[in-house]
Amino acid sequence: MSVTTYKRCHCVGPRVDRKGDPVLNTDGNPKTGELGDRCPKLKQSTHGSWYFYFSIPRPGRDPDRVRRGGFTTKGEAKSEGERLFNEATREGIDVNSKETVEEYLRRWLEAQAGLKRSTANNYRGHIDNHLIPHIGAIRLTDLRAQHIDAMFRAVREANEKRQADRLRALQLRALRDEAHTGWKAAPKPHGGYNKRAEIRAFRARLKAEWHYAAAQLREARKGTSHRKDTNVPTQHRIRATLSIALTDAVRQRRITTNWAQLVSLPSTKRPKALMWTDARIAEWRRTGTVPSPVMVWTPEQVGQFLDHVADDRLFPLWHLITFRGLRRGEATAIPWTEVDLEQGLINITQQIVAVSYEPYTDTPKADSERTIVLDETTRRLLVGWKARQDQEREELTSQGKWVETGRVFTTEENGSTYHPEWISRRFRRLAKNAGLPPIRLHDLRHEAATLALTAGTDIKVVQEMLGHSTITLTADTYTSVVPALSRAAAEAAVAIVPRSGRKCGLRVVEDDDQSAA
Repeated sequence: MSVTTYKRCHCVGPRVDRKGDPVLNTDGNPKTGELGDRCPKLKQSTHGSWYFYFSIPRPGRDPDRVRRGGFTTKGEAKSEGERLFNEATREGIDVNSKETVEEYLRRWLEAQAGLKRSTANNYRGHIDNHLIPHIGAIRLTDLRAQHIDAMFRAVREANEKRQADRLRALQLRALRDEAHTGWKAAPKPHGGYNKRAEIRAFRARLKAEWHYAAAQLREARKGTSHRKDTNVPTQHRIRATLSIALTDAVRQRRITTNWAQLVSLPSTKRPKALMWTDARIAEWRRTGTVPSPVMVWTPEQVGQFLDHVADDRLFPLWHLITFRGLRRGEATAIPWTEVDLEQGLINITQQIVAVSYEPYTDTPKADSERTIVLDETTRRLLVGWKARQDQEREELTSQGKWVETGRVFTTEENGSTYHPEWISRRFRRLAKNAGLPPIRLHDLRHEAATLALTAGTDIKVVQEMLGHSTITLTADTYTSVVPALSRAAAEAAVAIVPRSGRKCGLRVVEDDDQSAA
């Protein structure tokens, strides 16, 4: 068993046999077709391409024949042939398999038993929206790192095109609105004949500009995808999905290398939470730009929000999330069986997750299963909430409307569970009505961490309250939010160093000296 290389081309001409004699048709005329490896021009270095061939014996069956071609040089054909030969004979890889990446990924996903529904849905989205459109047609055994690189390059180019399309649509919308405003504000025709004709021409020109800009805007919107940009963190998750699938393919001896692990992507950093200072609020009001994906309010702004929602039916929920940092799915899923109002404890053992807006109950990640210790105010609010819910249950049961869920936070219509997205929408409306800069409902979780750290709570306690897997995640995300923490750390470092009292060459300027200056 060895690898044989040969050269051939696709030239068409009279066919000859191994002895060089012409091959004849039944009518005695020379038979024509591809000359293959018998083309006389193959002696030219630039003519034709190189192929390799080898056979793999199979006991009791015909040998598997492996043939590949299209190589520029004999060395390239020989090298690739030897690589496949070793994979087939030493690694047991079926190098002749025609299974495509799409076929493998779909079969692999179906075989993933025990996945959380949200995880399976994420895998399916990555496979359907990105992996199959870009690399699905490639044979699994032919997949290489350059194919995956090309996929992510195409993803980034699509992002740039969508962003350019959106910018163009915004510009055209501004032109359309400007022309429409000018047309509406233009004076109505009156006065002499010449004056009326001039005004009519002016208004007609503005209306034509409006229609032209509107038509351009409609065309621009056709090329503007409503799909969100595939940002860098999402690209990392797509690669992770492919890598998990290819790891299984390596373990099953379908391929020898997990090519996804050899692909580099732009580095991504977890966004740090920023506080809404007066300067940031002023810039946001001027430009509409939010400084960071993760924003938190100052303690004064938190107080403004809580005062505004004090009469809202769900005030206990807002208070609980604000000070104890629950995720929205955790808060909406809390069952009364996991609440101890006497001791002021809540066990986080469930969460509500929505896939395609369809909610279902799931268990949290292992690190997120935790016990929340309630402050006295929140405990009292939940005691009052339970009394209110008991009254609602009694009234709705008598009307045949009550749906028993056993959960803490239920609707006033029939006692059903709140949808997590409805809670988010409700929070956004309340925050906007309170006149506050925007944050997400999830940012109230960050708010809880910020308030706890500002109050001097040990960061390990904050980590356990939030259910973070590592203390590093908590520190990296939140310690930059409160400048007082950094200030205290800086002063403490200087204070622990003993000094003899000798003055340094530079005079320390006191506040009074600065005022006098």
